[in-house]
Amino acid sequence: MTTSPHAREEQLCVACGFCCDGTLFSVVTVSPGETAAVSALAPTPRRDGTLASPMPCAQLEAHGCRLYAERPRTCRAYECLLFRALTEGEVPLPGALATVQRARALVFEVERLAGGKGAMVRLRRAPPQEPGALKDAFLAAESFLRFHFLGQQRR
Repeated sequence: MTTSPHAREEQLCVACGFCCDGTLFSVVTVSPGETAAVSALAPTPRRDGTLASPMPCAQLEAHGCRLYAERPRTCRAYECLLFRALTEGEVPLPGALATVQRARALVFEVERLAGGKGAMVRLRRAPPQEPGALKDAFLAAESFLRFHFLGQQRR
């Protein structure tokens, strides 16, 4: 029995969650006209007039979204590079899941050295300057995330 492409994609996203947990992005932008469920994100106005909700997303449960069916347009539109590689048949689901596990291990090491969750986003704003374990771990994780998940896309 084969797994449908949609089921594979959903399985990958549920196993990952990096776009929602603060690993890849510090905020998600939302439009004022989006569904009422978006109000659960408690977005705040930004200088450019958009609304943004901080990451990790308040609606993230494990690696899944409680608002998935009504999630913001920004969330619906985002496809990381690994998601695209899976949907285009460049990588099979087991390989994609292994990539998520490797990324999770790299991020965990940064969080361990930096003192907690959200370290990747914090360190992107102010990267470690001193040579050492934290700088090495951050550079390794950032390189891996950019190659497999972010590419040139940023929110």
